[in-house]
Amino acid sequence: MRLYAAVQAYSALVLLVALMFPAGYTRRWDLLVVLGFYVLAKIFELLDKPILSASHVMSGHTLKHLSAACAGYWILRMLEKRERLPWSNASKTKP
Repeated sequence: MRLYAAVQAYSALVLLVALMFPAGYTRRWDLLVVLGFYVLAKIFELLDKPILSASHVMSGHTLKHLSAACAGYWILRMLEKRERLPWSNASKTKP
């Protein structure tokens, strides 16, 4: 369980740290949307049984997976729409 908790905590931490570094591409703030989906997934995980007892159709576990899938989609969307910033180190090519 410790490994699971570490992976969960460090995933969110990596997203926050990535926002602290200078951007080489546009759309870096999409990472906040990804973090939001991640937090929503954790909330669904914690409220698994209450959600199932209230809806009688879908559990929090199912909603957790849907939220995680939305986070994955948003990352792909960000990568597809981003553009290189002209002043970034990423735009400089080495000879």
